[in-house]
Amino acid sequence: MLPSTFLQIPLGSVIYAKRTLYRHYGVYVGDGRVVHFAAKKGFETDAENAFIQMTTLEEFAKGDEIEVEGESEGALGGKETAERAMACVGEGKGEYNLVFNNCEHFANWCKYGEKSSSQVRTAVAATAVAVGVGAIITAVASALASDKSDRD
Repeated sequence: MLPSTFLQIPLGSVIYAKRTLYRHYGVYVGDGRVVHFAAKKGFETDAENAFIQMTTLEEFAKGDEIEVEGESEGALGGKETAERAMACVGEGKGEYNLVFNNCEHFANWCKYGEKSSSQVRTAVAATAVAVGVGAIITAVASALASDKSDRD
């Protein structure tokens, strides 16, 4: 679902399209255009050919709902954010990395001057919890097995 008018998205906003399992981030640069880090249409999973590109809001959305990310302290102004994003168009080919240099890292660098990804932080935290739970289950199972063998 797209906003009813492009004027509702402030210049330089970090926006995202809600995909099924993740969010795809970009920077709104005005006139219905978005700058984002992605591969060309039809090759979306091809990280080696991903680069920073400008597309229409419709192409960016791919039919998914668009949201405007809230701003945090330290955000650059909209005009400066948009200019930073546009200055990078055409760059980054072969530099995409799901964990260390993805679309969210790029959009946050444009807005805050620092590469970061809440999606990566969340995934890492969830993985750490899963590993911890697995270790606890293994330890408990081992202790129970040891206790049973001591009684036998």
